[in-house]
Amino acid sequence: MIDIKTKQKSPAALLLRGELIGKLKVTKAQMNAYLKDGMPHYLIGNEYRFLENEVVKWLESYQPPQERLESEFRDKKGRTLKEYITQKVVIATLRITKETLQGLCKKGMPFAGNMRKVFLEK
Repeated sequence: MIDIKTKQKSPAALLLRGELIGKLKVTKAQMNAYLKDGMPHYLIGNEYRFLENEVVKWLESYQPPQERLESEFRDKKGRTLKEYITQKVVIATLRITKETLQGLCKKGMPFAGNMRKVFLEK
């Protein structure tokens, strides 16, 4: 007679928000950003709970949204993207005239935003 032993996996533990912050070594602000960006979680009562394997898998493919990267940008002197990228820099980088830039802005192109849509995805 063959004795077949089945291995039962123990249920995955749900981590509290503070426990996950400690394991990932991130700040509360970064955790809030992750949640806004779609980090997998469960809301039980008033508390967020996380399955570690789901979070790790999500983080492996995570790319922060371009809008957040632009809004959080600071150079070594503490300048924001809007302060850092002037109209003069945009014109020189894109090699266009001031009139062309004004025309693009009238069509809805943001002045200091992501220009990929206008120039790279045609």
